[in-house]
Amino acid sequence: MEILGNNLFLLVRDAEGTYYPIACDKSCTISLSRPMINVTGPGSGKWKRIIPGAGIEAVVSGDGLVNYNAHTSAADLQKKLIAGTLIRMMSEVDTGDGMVLYEMNGYVESIEITGAVNDFCTFTYSIPIDGEVKITDEAGKEEEMGVQNLLLLFPGGETFDIDNNDNSLMI
Repeated sequence: MEILGNNLFLLVRDAEGTYYPIACDKSCTISLSRPMINVTGPGSGKWKRIIPGAGIEAVVSGDGLVNYNAHTSAADLQKKLIAGTLIRMMSEVDTGDGMVLYEMNGYVESIEITGAVNDFCTFTYSIPIDGEVKITDEAGKEEEMGVQNLLLLFPGGETFDIDNNDNSLMI
């Protein structure tokens, strides 16, 4: 099922523990990426071989309209950036069949406010995530983020053992 953009929004927790949407947020992006380790060997032929490395990176970014009267405004994000405040966030996605919940913590890395003559002021932000992104569906199942152990065998006898519990690679 297709999910509309207005069904993905970011909420920031205030000091009292209540979550509020970022004021006038027009778009929200949750990016997850993982570095890849090149394990190409003599038996790989013309093709590059890779395995997932340690250190999944997550970033939340977005843009919106500036409204300083809103509960969580662009000014609030600026203050959090200047103070180096860790912020708790969640994003709820309505899939049409239920909700998927993303929970994460991060620091505001950048916020930019732009205003053109005779136009609305807008802002963009980037919040790298510190630690894990917890993904839970409506039934309360936490999604697994990758495999726990992986053993790769290559022609020529090379063995790579990946243990994601301690983020190690044994050759």
